[in-house]
Amino acid sequence: MENSAQSAQNQGIITGVIDTESADSTKVPYRLPKEEALEQYKLYCASGGLEFYEPGSFKKITVDEFANRIGWARRTLYDWQKATTDFWIDVNKKRHELYSGAQTQIVWRGVFLRAAKGDAKQAEMFLSHYSDYVPPTQKQDVKITGFADLINLSRKRKAELERRQKETIENNILPENIL
Repeated sequence: MENSAQSAQNQGIITGVIDTESADSTKVPYRLPKEEALEQYKLYCASGGLEFYEPGSFKKITVDEFANRIGWARRTLYDWQKATTDFWIDVNKKRHELYSGAQTQIVWRGVFLRAAKGDAKQAEMFLSHYSDYVPPTQKQDVKITGFADLINLSRKRKAELERRQKETIENNILPENIL
């Protein structure tokens, strides 16, 4: 079995326990150097504690589990977090590296598909990100005094929806052009 920290790092977050082929099949604890451990901790924070295996496959690991894997105490990790001035800036940079590109596209495609099936919150999120849509800042009161007002309001909303759909078609904005 290869005991190289570099090969483990290439597969994701480093596991701080190295399997040895000893007679008693025990695991030997391995402590990463401080600088490398700090970078791995930033990566752990950026991933939200998720360990990715392949697209769509992940496992949540606790801070204690992570600390044990890299050979440092959880308290030490928190101390580093407080002592490192640009800790969260570095975490955000790593988060951007982790979640840009293909993973982001997969998420937005899922949001779009749920919006297309009628999920209003997903539609609002998608439209606010990919169009000029601005959600209303406050609740709008509509005064309805009778059934006729309700019918007229429904007709106005339907006409507005049809106008927007026509505008979308005329501007050649199709789902495949959005993603």
